[in-house]
Amino acid sequence: MGIPSESGAVLVSGATGLVGGRLVPALLASGRAVRVLSRSSAPASGALAGTNRFAWNGRQWPMEALASAEAVVHLAGEPVFGGYPTTARRSRIRESRVASTQAFADAVAALPASVRPRTLVCASAVGYYGDRGDEILDEDAAAGEQKRAAKRRGDIATETQLVTRRVSIRREIDRLAPA
Repeated sequence: MGIPSESGAVLVSGATGLVGGRLVPALLASGRAVRVLSRSSAPASGALAGTNRFAWNGRQWPMEALASAEAVVHLAGEPVFGGYPTTARRSRIRESRVASTQAFADAVAALPASVRPRTLVCASAVGYYGDRGDEILDEDAAAGEQKRAAKRRGDIATETQLVTRRVSIRREIDRLAPA
């Protein structure tokens, strides 16, 4: 396994999504080395220009991308918007989040401790909590109905703290893009 030499590199899954599409340019502008996982074999362009791209099938994390990364920001998953919530689609959404996060945990555990990422940031939407009206919610609030995938993703991410130094589970607002 060749170990990349980029000091302080941040690896981002879901780099072309709603959050990743804004995060990657910000990281690059701050001078960080950025690695991205991509299902596309097309050369990096646009917002991904200047990144180090690694081929990814959505499940198996490339060890060379993980090795010596300072941090991993895991945003990838089947898009929630843009389709009817059929049983099959909901299953794909759930599986894409849970399986990719479990695969991350397994891959990091397989790396030598000296090259493991030190930080994992794993994000999901505030929809995790469900519609609670005006109730004030914090990280201790229970998951809402039908949010088992986000909860399991968070549970798996938390378990990786055994092999990384820090884990942050973010619940982001649904309206990050201009209306």
